[in-house]
Amino acid sequence: MKVTSFLCYLFSALLLISCSGGSSSSGESPEFRFLELEKNVLLQSVGSGEVTFLALDFDRSLSAWQITLVEDTLGDIPVTLNSIEDTPYGYTATNSIVQRISVGVPALGTGNYELTIENVRTGQFFVEPFLVRAGVFNDVDYEFQADLSLTPGSSIADDWAYFHNVKKTINSEISTTSIEAVVLENKQTMVEYDVAYEINSTTNKVEFTIPDTVPVGTYFLSVQYSSSINTYYVKDIVVVDEQLPVITSINQTDFMTGDSIVIDGESFRYSLNPTLVPGNGLQDIRVSTYLEFRDVNGERLIHFDPYDNNSGVNAAGTQISLPISEIGFYTDAGMTYFEGEVVVRSGPYVSEPVAITIVY
Repeated sequence: MKVTSFLCYLFSALLLISCSGGSSSSGESPEFRFLELEKNVLLQSVGSGEVTFLALDFDRSLSAWQITLVEDTLGDIPVTLNSIEDTPYGYTATNSIVQRISVGVPALGTGNYELTIENVRTGQFFVEPFLVRAGVFNDVDYEFQADLSLTPGSSIADDWAYFHNVKKTINSEISTTSIEAVVLENKQTMVEYDVAYEINSTTNKVEFTIPDTVPVGTYFLSVQYSSSINTYYVKDIVVVDEQLPVITSINQTDFMTGDSIVIDGESFRYSLNPTLVPGNGLQDIRVSTYLEFRDVNGERLIHFDPYDNNSGVNAAGTQISLPISEIGFYTDAGMTYFEGEVVVRSGPYVSEPVAITIVY
């Protein structure tokens, strides 16, 4: 089956703290909105570098800001605010442009860090944790991805949603020798969860599945070894819940041209929690629904527009209706019939199959 990707925009809830306070005599500053660090896990370095993040309405005056960096054991680390630049990205929900902010940092050793961004004119501030580690990777994949990226096409690494009970593959060239565990570390609580993994015998890639015993939320993903340096995914990841579509009835199982297939059930539209990521409210968040037809020739898909409640899937996600004339999948070379199964696919999740035949 050809892997079909769909884009959906998910954003995690990070705490933005606004403190009361007036503007200084140097001028007014707008209320800014922190979006995300471009890397949540940095590779340890021997020379100076930068930490970059995205924001909205970030005062362009460098003097408006106090940036503080703290490490658990080292205390305060001197940093400088290097630049504030516009990106080509924006959202229909706001007239503001996404900005990229660069903070100059010295050589950073492995550790747990906190970056505090404070507007000295308004008192508004934001605190964001990040890690520095000795090994990182940047390529994880799975079928029917859901892309969370705030700046699609320019992200340092893929920003997928990590659905419960869906197999993912680490495509980066990491060591598969002496692996002790694949671990998720909660970004807020630092509680760790081991997840099931295996080494694919054909590709020699690490494959892992996040069970629904791991709470939804934001995590650091790592592969931990018994005999070498642990390696971390460069972005934090958002774990979201399993929502299996369920078919409760179908209007018939033997169809002819001129008929319509009508399927009733539940969870035909995946309902995403928009509060999980920092762009909450900036974009409408939808996940695609498909009818997947399976026969001896493989699997073929009919896609429904997730933004159109009249596309064939009702707004409640409880019914799908489609004229047979719009299907056009055939089992025989003469293109006279289809004999196989149909399932409802909602993002990476599929319902139990129902056997059907179509005579054209």
